[in-house]
Amino acid sequence: MRLVEKDNTITQLAEENKILKFKPHKEKAYQNLAHSMFGGEREMYIGGVYPGRIDIVTENMIIEVKCIEEFEQGLGQLQRYCAKLTGTKHEHKLCTLFLYGDVTSQERDILQLIAKKTNTQLIFHQDIKDHIDQDELEFLQQSV
Repeated sequence: MRLVEKDNTITQLAEENKILKFKPHKEKAYQNLAHSMFGGEREMYIGGVYPGRIDIVTENMIIEVKCIEEFEQGLGQLQRYCAKLTGTKHEHKLCTLFLYGDVTSQERDILQLIAKKTNTQLIFHQDIKDHIDQDELEFLQQSV
């Protein structure tokens, strides 16, 4: 009887540990986090040549959310959006790239130099717990 209780306790602790260490992989979860931190309008559409949707537009920032591995793509998108907003009420907003994922200090230093040269603000975020969407929860439950 005690052996069964110990096995159940170990299984339960292993599941709780997996949940605590879980990191979502979907950009949407990090967009939710950034939006909860900064507020603003989500998915603002820009038409015309090179149309697209800006992840978040606040009173002071234009924010693109990307994982570290997609830094170049995110920076390119952000620069395109900021250029297209020249001559609009948004032209003086700070172009901000919200990056998530693991990054070494050496990588961070290089990314910050690139951001400085392109007049871009970087925000790094490595841990997220409270902004997981339903898809991520289902993925987590399947892997437990």
